[in-house]
Amino acid sequence: MAEINGKYEEINDVNLLDYLIKNKYRVDRIVVDYNGDIVKKSDFEKINIKNTDKIEIVCFVGGG
Repeated sequence: MAEINGKYEEINDVNLLDYLIKNKYRVDRIVVDYNGDIVKKSDFEKINIKNTDKIEIVCFVGGG
């Protein structure tokens, strides 16, 4: 099972971009750490999530 933001999920052949969209992340306002490396937004579609992966998704929120 893949670990995503500290929770374990069964992932079946999904690329990172599709996962983010399906889970309603604003792709323009996040940073993704994939197995210890920061991923460029242009590479989201190239990464297929595997059940051994560890992913952290950090969302930016504006405010004052």
